Amino acid sequence: MFSSFRQTARNTLLGVTHSLNRLADLLYLPPAEKQRQAILRAQKDPAYQKLIQQALTNFPLKQQSLILDLGAYHGDWTHTMVELYHCQAHVFEPNPTAFRQLGKRLSNIKTVHGHAYGLAHKTIEAKLYLQGRESSLYPATKHRENLEFTPIHLHEAKAFFERYRIAWVDLMKLDIEGGEYDLLNHLIETGWIKKIKNVLVQFHYHVPNATERIHALQKALSQTHTLTFQEEYVWENWRLKAE
Repeated sequence: MFSSFRQTARNTLLGVTHSLNRLADLLYLPPAEKQRQAILRAQKDPAYQKLIQQALTNFPLKQQSLILDLGAYHGDWTHTMVELYHCQAHVFEPNPTAFRQLGKRLSNIKTVHGHAYGLAHKTIEAKLYLQGRESSLYPATKHRENLEFTPIHLHEAKAFFERYRIAWVDLMKLDIEGGEYDLLNHLIETGWIKKIKNVLVQFHYHVPNATERIHALQKALSQTHTLTFQEEYVWENWRLKAE
C-alpha cells in the first residue's frame, strides 16, 4: 500500500516538475519561438483552434460590408467570410504561386476582387523570400542568400484606396509576415486608420525590434480603436471607437 502511495506521489511530483520546467522554458524563450509554438498549438489543439476560428470570423457584417484580406495566401479566410456574410472583398497576395491557387478558389465569386500584389506604406518592387505560408520580405533566418525568392509588387495603401474610391472598410485582416509594422504606421499617419472599423492583425516577432514596435503600434491604435480580442503571439482585433 505504502509502496503504491509512494509511486503515485513520485509520478505526481514528476508531472509537476515537468510542468514547471515547461513553464520556465516558455518564460525564457525568445518571442519568435513563443509565437511559433502558439501557432502550432492553434493548428493542433481542436478546442483552441475553434476559439481562434470564432475570433477570426465572428463580425457583424452584411452584404454591403467590405473586407480586405492582406496576405490572403490561398484565400481560405476570405472564402469563409464570403460564405458566411455574402460580403464584398478585396484580397491581396503577392506570391505568384499562392495567387494562382487563390484564383482557382475565388475567381468564380463575383464579390471577390483579387490583386496579385501587396499593400504597403509605399509603392515599391521587393524580394519575397519563399517559405510557404511564412514567405516574407523579412525571413526569420539571417542566411538570406540560401533562400529562394521571387520579385513582387507592393502598392501604397492610400493610393489604392483612392484609386478604387474606397471610403470605408468594415474589416481588414493583416497577415503579412512583418510588413504590418510599416503599413499600420502608414495608415495611422495618413488618417486612414479612422476609416477602418476592424483591424484584425497577426504581429510577427521575427522582425528586428518587434516587441517595441508592437507596443508602440498598440499605443497608437488605442487612440482610435478598442482592443476586442487578443491571443498573444497569434491574433488580435482592434475595433474603431464610437464617436
